[in-house]
Amino acid sequence: MCTDNWIEFTVRYITDFKLRRSTKNRIFSLILEEFEKTGGWVKIASITMQLVDPQPLTVKFSGKLPE
Repeated sequence: MCTDNWIEFTVRYITDFKLRRSTKNRIFSLILEEFEKTGGWVKIASITMQLVDPQPLTVKFSGKLPE
């Protein structure tokens, strides 16, 4: 899926439940490495926004904040 600010991949894989996080991190790293191998032909970009003269913001809390 492609949106204005990111690319989202849905990846399904089988792994030992104890290796879930490390497997996910390794797959993510491999995807980034493949982007880098394109020599700049494929780039990951994002939109940058700048707020000019923002209005003051007042925040009021009522009640007790959760601990």
